[in-house]
Amino acid sequence: MHAGEAPVVLLGEQDAEHLQNLGEDAKASLATGHISPPWFIQRLRGTGWLPRRVALLGLLEPLPDAEAQFALDQARKAYAAAPALSALLPREERLSAAGLRGFRLGSLSQCVYVDHAGRQHNVAPQELDACYLDPLALPQHDLLAELNQQMEWLPQLQLFCAAYLGVHTSGVLLTEADRMGFTLFGRPAVEAIEGPDGKAQVDLQAAQQQRWRQFRIGSARELRSKQAFLELLQQMKEEVKAATGAEL
Repeated sequence: MHAGEAPVVLLGEQDAEHLQNLGEDAKASLATGHISPPWFIQRLRGTGWLPRRVALLGLLEPLPDAEAQFALDQARKAYAAAPALSALLPREERLSAAGLRGFRLGSLSQCVYVDHAGRQHNVAPQELDACYLDPLALPQHDLLAELNQQMEWLPQLQLFCAAYLGVHTSGVLLTEADRMGFTLFGRPAVEAIEGPDGKAQVDLQAAQQQRWRQFRIGSARELRSKQAFLELLQQMKEEVKAATGAEL
């Protein structure tokens, strides 16, 4: 899907029932989905939150094979520098080899954004186009993978929550990165209490029941690239180290 264009939907053998329904008569079609990779979905569900997604209601019209192939080739070029998104595209170069057929989802009558809490928000299709203007839109999931899966950064993200938000966490997940900052999900830590033996103890049951919360940390300057985002985190790391002497 490119800004200003109706999205292209690829359907294969696993969608046989849907394809049969399309062949019977012209019906409105509902397309819903997200672009989050499996590792992220697994981690996110572990926090009790849901992946953000969009539901589009419109008319699904068959595309000529050449036009569908062109749309796929354009997507490959657009995602060339975003491995996480490229991995979502068919591995085969040709749609015919992948057993896929292309459709255009046009005449959109409804566009619904579903947030992490499952709340639905009606939005105009044009508002989705604005997402493409963010320079971190394409490399976002590569950034999330790099930072969430490196042991170096998880403790630092917890330090950021403590230093910038005043919230001590027992777990953290970076969920969004954009030109204005980033969003974290964190599980607030349960404060230790003195036990009968005089030693500090943590109520494990209370810790497990602690719900993950959403936090936002903004940037004073607009971040125009992945490198600029990483430089922001490095700057924050140095600030926290200077203020607290903490380095993990």
